[in-house]
Amino acid sequence: MLKCGQTAIDLTKLSANALTISEQLITLSQSYQQRCLAILDPFLNPINEPFMEYYKNHHRLHQVLIMHPSVLAINRPWVIELDLHDKYEQSVLSYMIDQALKQLRPESIIAGNGQQYCAWLFTNNDTQYIVNAISTLVLQTRAQKKILLRYYDPAVFLQLFSLLNIKQQNKLLSQIDIWAMLSREGILNIHRNEGEFEPVLTGQLGINHEQYQKIDCIGINNQIINSQKLKQPTLYIDEIQSLRTIMPCLQRLMEKNIYDQDLQLEWAQFALRWGPDFDIKPRIIEQIQHLLLGQEYYPVVNKLQFLSQHNCETLEEVN
Repeated sequence: MLKCGQTAIDLTKLSANALTISEQLITLSQSYQQRCLAILDPFLNPINEPFMEYYKNHHRLHQVLIMHPSVLAINRPWVIELDLHDKYEQSVLSYMIDQALKQLRPESIIAGNGQQYCAWLFTNNDTQYIVNAISTLVLQTRAQKKILLRYYDPAVFLQLFSLLNIKQQNKLLSQIDIWAMLSREGILNIHRNEGEFEPVLTGQLGINHEQYQKIDCIGINNQIINSQKLKQPTLYIDEIQSLRTIMPCLQRLMEKNIYDQDLQLEWAQFALRWGPDFDIKPRIIEQIQHLLLGQEYYPVVNKLQFLSQHNCETLEEVN
């Protein structure tokens, strides 16, 4: 029987995969008094689920305060504290997983919905502490300007994490023991925090210039991955390996103050085709070393587009 404020959730309409994954999370919660924190992100599209009113009434719906001009109040993330002793709240968890799986489908990617159900966290710390930590960490300083680091986005989290040093990783996770999220293939990815506790304090991760250049490559990498997934939805892509492949050539563009996104996208695709250092092969560097503007690269891009995708030696034929 539903309690006051609860709304019916028909488990028979949820996928078997969603139910299986929710059982995995329920099992993880047993070491945390069956408590789980879910991060919901309405950054791209609003979330107006009936169950949110229930958590609001029970003071377990927390909005992450982000003071940045690109994030309107209605677009701020939510953290919901789930009590997985309760069968209804287990159903809410299953519903969240089902929605998250649907948002991985090609039609959702085309619609630009993003992943609204970002992560499921396990910690023995106070919920408000975790909410405040996210609120603090999401704003970083770059060249004396506040930038938005939406690290809780599942399309960002693991890639970003791979670019941080151990101390930065520890601070990012703070007192979160387990960060669980869905992979692009719809598999539960369980990331355990095995580092030492680093207090959040000011929230600054101390990201340096080179790291920021690498972080800038994540958006390009995601564009390429989404494009590939639209063509082959079941294709497995190692997003971190893909990122590592495209970063060197993109960084070399950035060092020349070239931030033309269309060019970066083309350049990154060439790196995936021919390797991370395709752009410093003698015949290529000969043609681009004196170029200072993105638009000046396009004649070279046009030549490269006609080369064989399977023969790296053809790079030596560019003239």
